[in-house]
Amino acid sequence: MMIFWNDYLLQINYLRTMVKCSFLLYFFIFLFTNQTKAQNLNIAKGKVIDYTSKSPIPNAIIQIYNDSKVVYKTSTDSLGFFSIPLNTLVEYTNLKIQNINYQPLNIPKPTIDSKKRSSQALGIFELLTSSIQLKEVVIRKNKRYRDTTVIDLSKKKFERTIMISDILSGNNGFYIDGAGQLFYKGKQVTDVTVDGGTFFGRNNLNIYENLPALVLKDIQIVETDIDSLTNITMIRPLVKVNLSFKGDYKKGMFGSANLGLGTLTRYIVSTNLYRYKKSEQISFAINSNNINVNTSQPSEPSVMFSAGGNNTIKTIPKIEYRNVFLKKLEVMTSINAAIENKTSISELERKEEILNQQTRLYNSSKMRSLNIDQSSANLIYRINSQNTIKANFNIEYYKTNQSDTLDYNIRLDSLNTISNILKNRINTTKMMSYEALFNKSFLSKKGRSLSIGIKNQKRIFRISENNNVYTLDLQKPIRFFLNGTNYASENEASINLNFINSLSESSVLFFGLNYKRSSINYNETINSDTLKNNGDIVNKVINDYLNPSLKMQKNFDNISVTGYLGGIINFRNTGGIYDVFFRPDIDLNSDFKINKKTNFNIKYAAKSNYPIIDQLTNINNSFNLISQNSGNPSLKPELKQRLGFAYEFKRSDSLMVSFLAGAELISSKFGFNIISSPNNLQQTQIANVGRAIAADAAFSLSFLAKKGKNINFRSALAYQQMPSIVNTEKTSNNGITFNQVLSTKIALIKGLLTISPSLSISNSIYKYGTSKSSFASFTYSDRLSIQIQTIQIILFPFINYSTGIRKNSSWAMNAEIKKNIFKNSGSIWLKSYDVFNSFRYVNNIIGPSYIETLKYVNLQRYSLLGISVKFNTIK
Repeated sequence: MMIFWNDYLLQINYLRTMVKCSFLLYFFIFLFTNQTKAQNLNIAKGKVIDYTSKSPIPNAIIQIYNDSKVVYKTSTDSLGFFSIPLNTLVEYTNLKIQNINYQPLNIPKPTIDSKKRSSQALGIFELLTSSIQLKEVVIRKNKRYRDTTVIDLSKKKFERTIMISDILSGNNGFYIDGAGQLFYKGKQVTDVTVDGGTFFGRNNLNIYENLPALVLKDIQIVETDIDSLTNITMIRPLVKVNLSFKGDYKKGMFGSANLGLGTLTRYIVSTNLYRYKKSEQISFAINSNNINVNTSQPSEPSVMFSAGGNNTIKTIPKIEYRNVFLKKLEVMTSINAAIENKTSISELERKEEILNQQTRLYNSSKMRSLNIDQSSANLIYRINSQNTIKANFNIEYYKTNQSDTLDYNIRLDSLNTISNILKNRINTTKMMSYEALFNKSFLSKKGRSLSIGIKNQKRIFRISENNNVYTLDLQKPIRFFLNGTNYASENEASINLNFINSLSESSVLFFGLNYKRSSINYNETINSDTLKNNGDIVNKVINDYLNPSLKMQKNFDNISVTGYLGGIINFRNTGGIYDVFFRPDIDLNSDFKINKKTNFNIKYAAKSNYPIIDQLTNINNSFNLISQNSGNPSLKPELKQRLGFAYEFKRSDSLMVSFLAGAELISSKFGFNIISSPNNLQQTQIANVGRAIAADAAFSLSFLAKKGKNINFRSALAYQQMPSIVNTEKTSNNGITFNQVLSTKIALIKGLLTISPSLSISNSIYKYGTSKSSFASFTYSDRLSIQIQTIQIILFPFINYSTGIRKNSSWAMNAEIKKNIFKNSGSIWLKSYDVFNSFRYVNNIIGPSYIETLKYVNLQRYSLLGISVKFNTIK
């Protein structure tokens, strides 16, 4: 194929494109910002609020009339504010404010000073709802609707020990499922806000476990079939919940703390503190423990069994801040970190199914790490109700220092090799990114919007590894060292343009044009006294991606049809070798609402997966006597086509039955090219291994009874092909997996005895060439709770039986006893891990050409005595 451009021209064109697009973006920002500044000198401002709740009303329409003619039109922003040019007000005769579910308000012409070149206040306008509010008010819907239900709690007196989470769990039509998702009258809630804004994170339901319900004035539930972005009518409505606080509780502080000490020097110390004052929110959390708790949320700790090693010391701090300045600029910052020290002992058994190689590996490992994860600063500047600028800055840092003592026993045919490796590996990753996005919505056309964004991201990888190897085979012992350093940097720059245009109340058009350049520089240095060193390896890969796309959505009364057509053109330069790849992106989706209880969906999608830095380079390669892995800079993109359907039936708010199935065809599939021979290390390189198919089907049932009883059942069957290339010959590997899970919660004796058993059964059969392997697993777990006044006894039995390379069985139990104190605002507890010193567990792993069994030597029985309390300044 003739290539009519070279790398130099690509660089020049790339820089020109970036400069032009950046100039265009900043021109728009400059234009709208300066317009706003100029308008602020000669405008009139006002605010629209709810007459009863005093909360702001967003998207209220303000029309300026000169007699019967509309001369100006605007709308309120998310905080209820609007602005009007003074010169428009001089000529007008009256002003009209209206919003769905509110009575329209007509305002005569006020007295203003048209010569005064500064902003003037029109005042605060209060709208009455269209119906009288009772304890619970429902505004009935029409064809296009926005139903609002208001649960009035202003006169309700709650004890300080009753939390908002108690109100949202099984009361007033609310309940929270096992996955932590909030539902209202059987409908999933998509958004939860406080006074119209986010509250310590978006949809953070955990926060309400520590906040007393007495702060609530009312709960507003909005159900609508009008999409706020595109203005089209949806076939399935969205449900949003807004919690309105009483005036005296617009500021406060609350949180929780845990302290526990136990045998085997086990401990946990954790606390979190939340402080809010109007729009300002500050939170701090820290958790330090060595009982395998992996989150900074300091809820009462749970002592749980671990499939991996459990001798870990972790310290996890987290700080977040949010505020809104001048009612226009929203600032959000967060810092998340984790410091970890882990000691583990493991045993791995691996069988290469095609090569008939068997390995047993013992590993004694010590690891120290420091992670700064997703620490960011976000700015949102609302120029007006139609124009918004967003900026984001994000950094991540990961450093791990790991020392391993590895003992190998490798058997291939009649050859048996015993080896020992002392390995030290330091892995450092740094990431920094910034992004700017300009959004504009058009007041003249609802559902029309434009967004322009630029993003730059840089990642740096550095891995240093030292290996001292001692090998003993049938001939003679061998000692050697192998040291190396892998270094890689990846720079990404992108420009994104997206345009949305509503064609009608039932159809919308999306257009996107995205360009991204990725530049990878990779360097590998090897130093060894025995193995052949070919010198330093330097790789440079430059990828240019151009992604145009077009999407159309059309909704009928009970049918929604969506069509997406796009494609990615990839220009790749690998050390002066040029390639061009094109893969289509197609998404055809039909959503049928058969009736209020039954839904059906059918979907076809063709999606491309483009290789990432880990696949293009050897950056994560580590010296290993089982198999030496390497990347492939010539790896082509993978194309996955899937046809699937889903059926869902709801007999009531508490019963849901679903069935889904699908089939996939994968072209240029990512797999492994394996080269193996006696007396040589096995070499494995990621490669395109051809076509493969996959299929899956699943049935699930969920039932929630009014008395707290629930049943969940899921059965799934999956088939997949995993082709590989072994010694230049393609092998067809495939497997079938069958899983069933049943869980329930039953109150055997109301208020006294509750059980929550769960049963899981899994069976997998995989064929590798002419050989076959199978895995089976049976797991039973339960939570038996006995409540005697303020004392609770909980038992957690666990039974597991599995087959694979070897059989394994385990019966174990954790237990705890706790007593509520401080009027249920705290508890004293005693927790015991592995009461009978009997926990044994293995991890069965299925690879494209091998099977593995991995097990850890865990800490055994220990006990932990502690206290948990909730606190707040809210009275």
